[in-house]
Amino acid sequence: MTTIEHNIPVSMLYDDILTLYAMSGTGSTPTHIVNYGGMFGEQYLWATEDIPNDPKYAFSPIIYCML
Repeated sequence: MTTIEHNIPVSMLYDDILTLYAMSGTGSTPTHIVNYGGMFGEQYLWATEDIPNDPKYAFSPIIYCML
């Protein structure tokens, strides 16, 4: 089994690709900060969320690195 780490740069997957993935046992783990032809997931989050003041991230190491 193999896994594709990044997003496939197309908006719709057709039966040929879906069959290839299913028959070969290939998995997909999309990396949401890597995107092709659109906004990166990280940019979207920083643009739409108040991450430094969100209590969910109070102990996140990335926030401390940025302060």
